[in-house]
Amino acid sequence: MRFWLCLLLLQTGIAFAQVTEPPATPTSLATIPVSARIREITFAGNKTTQPKTMLREISLKVGDVADPDQLERSRQAIQDLDLFKSVTVREEPMPDGVRVVFVVKEKFFLLPYPRLSANVDGQYSYGAQLEWNNLRGLNHSLEITASQSDANRDGYGKQTNYEASYYAPFIADSNQNLSLSLSRSATPRNNTLTGDPYKENQVAAQALLTRTFSTTAASQGWTVGGGVYYQHEDRNGLGAAPPYGEATALVGTAEYRDLHLKIYSEEGTLFTLRTEHAINGLVSDYGYTKIRAGYDRYIPVGEVPHQTIQLSSSFGAGFNGPQQVEPFSLGGGAGLRGYRRYTFEGNSFYFASATYQRPVGWDWLRVVAGIEAGNVAQSANSVLFQDISADVLLGLRLRISWFINLEFEAGWAIPLDGSSKGRFFGGRH
Repeated sequence: MRFWLCLLLLQTGIAFAQVTEPPATPTSLATIPVSARIREITFAGNKTTQPKTMLREISLKVGDVADPDQLERSRQAIQDLDLFKSVTVREEPMPDGVRVVFVVKEKFFLLPYPRLSANVDGQYSYGAQLEWNNLRGLNHSLEITASQSDANRDGYGKQTNYEASYYAPFIADSNQNLSLSLSRSATPRNNTLTGDPYKENQVAAQALLTRTFSTTAASQGWTVGGGVYYQHEDRNGLGAAPPYGEATALVGTAEYRDLHLKIYSEEGTLFTLRTEHAINGLVSDYGYTKIRAGYDRYIPVGEVPHQTIQLSSSFGAGFNGPQQVEPFSLGGGAGLRGYRRYTFEGNSFYFASATYQRPVGWDWLRVVAGIEAGNVAQSANSVLFQDISADVLLGLRLRISWFINLEFEAGWAIPLDGSSKGRFFGGRH
């Protein structure tokens, strides 16, 4: 079956590169003498990835005792970079100690592919995306997307979107990270009162500088920082109302990562927090405040490899800003997949889900069953006191380990309030 998947990916235009298998089979860590000292640390199989990208993740140093537990933690830390299909470690005897060799099998780092999604509500999108990971072997990433989408909403036409982002961790071998993004969208619309057409254009740009604080692997632990987020909206046409104008917000971010990748599953915790604050008159035509937080916990269960329970929750609140703008929504891929996209919109929300995942036949194919619940309200003061919407879902997830973060899902979700018999969901997860 994997052969046919490979053939299908080739036909959709995904570029592959020939990979040479790394030499030698790793020696069991149990054979490493606990008293042996590490005299050299080397890597094999890394055609693109620079050694320093992996070295900063491991706690081992030349001169340390070759402790099997430490070697396994370092092996896992390299695997957590999500750059490799597999990571093993072996030891080679030297006259005065051992040489530690980490053997990696790199993933494919260049992924151009078509984007196509649709649902039973007549909403669809199509386009193309380019993902280029591990640039220069430093784990930098570039993403470019061009797409058109139809939300099948009254007064809205097909939206054209262009997006680009670049992320550079540990710039100049420091603990500083740089994130840049730029997006532009154009949406044909109709005036809700007169029916006259007009076009809405939006441009957004962001620059963030963060710092990672870690006592273990460099990419784990806390990452905090901030930057600037700029957005501009204008309208033109017979039915156009006055535009919102522009806003320049100060951004604060925090992330805690204790997340370990098992190739076809995850284990650990991820917490994210983001705040935006713009002041009217300070390079802004309006002021606003926006807060969003998320938490994910991945728990292995039982003896079956890659059998997990995922617990997720998120919360958001927006204050002030243009009255016509509702910054949060639930329904469809945004959460509550048993409901139509944009079913719930407002200035605050909360969402929680629990999903069970278990391999079926192969590690890379898992059945997923879960429950989702959440609510959206017009103010943060009322979001907790309104009715909760919920659904149950059942589907499949397919993870392709040759590429970074490439997983697809498809299934059926049923609202618990009986509002419909359910909806199909599918796409990249």
